Amino acid sequence: MRLKQRIQDRKWLLAALALFWILVCAVKRQLFMSAVTAVPVILFCCCSFLVTLFLRGMSEKDFLLIACFLGVFFIVIAPFACIIDERYHFARSFLLSGGSFFHQSVNGTTGFLLPDGFDIYAHPAGWNPSNVSELRDIWFSSAENLAFVPYTRSASYLPLDYVFSALGMAFARLLRLPLVFVVLFGRLFNYAAYVAVSYFAIRKARYYKSLFFLVAVLPSCLYAGAVISIDACLLSFCLLYVSTALNYCLDDDLFEITPGDMAVLLVSATFILSTKYFGYFPMLLLILFAAGKRLKRYRQTLIGLGAVTAVMAVWQIYMVRIAPGSIDEGAVFEGVSLAGQLEWIFAHKGKFLQQLGHQMILEAPQQIYAYSYSEEPAFAALSLPLRFVPFLAAAWSEDKYPMELKQRRGLNFYWILSAFVMMAICYIGLYLAWTPVGAPAVEGMQFRYATPYMIFILLAVSTIQTVNTVRDRERITAFLMVLQLVNMLTGTVLHWG
Repeated sequence: MRLKQRIQDRKWLLAALALFWILVCAVKRQLFMSAVTAVPVILFCCCSFLVTLFLRGMSEKDFLLIACFLGVFFIVIAPFACIIDERYHFARSFLLSGGSFFHQSVNGTTGFLLPDGFDIYAHPAGWNPSNVSELRDIWFSSAENLAFVPYTRSASYLPLDYVFSALGMAFARLLRLPLVFVVLFGRLFNYAAYVAVSYFAIRKARYYKSLFFLVAVLPSCLYAGAVISIDACLLSFCLLYVSTALNYCLDDDLFEITPGDMAVLLVSATFILSTKYFGYFPMLLLILFAAGKRLKRYRQTLIGLGAVTAVMAVWQIYMVRIAPGSIDEGAVFEGVSLAGQLEWIFAHKGKFLQQLGHQMILEAPQQIYAYSYSEEPAFAALSLPLRFVPFLAAAWSEDKYPMELKQRRGLNFYWILSAFVMMAICYIGLYLAWTPVGAPAVEGMQFRYATPYMIFILLAVSTIQTVNTVRDRERITAFLMVLQLVNMLTGTVLHWG
């Protein structure tokens, strides 16, 4: 398609995007007072127009376009350790990059050998491109100048979700690059894994392809995928597992689970189960909806999933036994004790259930509403309506499977119940391992914990019967997601400090 034709087909989208950037220039003038902030914003502007010109809809290629030309900026512009727990994920990834599987212990104190100056650079204000020069003596020093950092919170789960960031760090360390590049390569490899796995999840989907696209391009998901955390692997492998399993649950033209898809399901399940508390285990039960189709290799797949679950359960129990300080004896915060909390819960069952249910009911809408952002956007007034785009688009999606009433009710019940159970597991786990004994509310809950089951919420919404006559609605929806992303990218630079 010629450039002139592309512009003509997308003239209203380009006009809306131009209006956004005019508002940025008029209202956010401080962005252009320094080259450090002006250059990335100009790059965002150019790339946003480029993406809009080539955007066709909500396919895997459109996801790749958005991820490679817009989402990739988060690798550099997201302040280091800005997402809660990135400093801890960095520590575990760095440990793994050096070939150490477990935490170290010095004089009975648990911790890690990390690049010197950890308490200075691993801070939300420690590094972003606007102030990296102030700490250049640390950031451009050798990453092999190690110092022991006490860290009593030793995670009781397999560090599998750190493997890609650890590979990036190992590559940078092999080349003897300074600390700043160790962080950047860790983020780059993590983001590349997120993009690749999410791309294949969207590509494999025979139905609801647009819904997998919507989750993968959420600004909060791209942001989490571009920093050092377990979220990149967890989010993308959740999408891949659901995408693959859903094909066999719905499509009557499939008569066997191929060896490749069986491997995909088992690998995805391993990554999903490698997080704490088996919090996302209910997601694996989706494959049970294919039980009545008499698929070849179905039984072997179930046995494989059962074996993976058993191995991961044994591992977590083993890690709790060798690292009890991670969840007891006040090792996290003062007043935190697993044994003490369990004793309090059994003595106050009614009160515990009441306060847990009350908090979940109050926060559930806020969690769903906050899916789109993990940072402040440039224009809050614009972000408010854009946050509803994924839910409206799910109801309007064109690639739905024509389910019968009984099948729709069964899957809807499972999707909603599973989302609720996964949310409850997160709350209960944090109450046991992170909250002081007898506290009136769960502490440590983060909205990003809900993103892995966002796909279930959108699938449930998609069963709503709607009529939509808007032309090119897939392209318009994808453009609104781009606008959402650009608003957050600009806001991230705006709030550097």
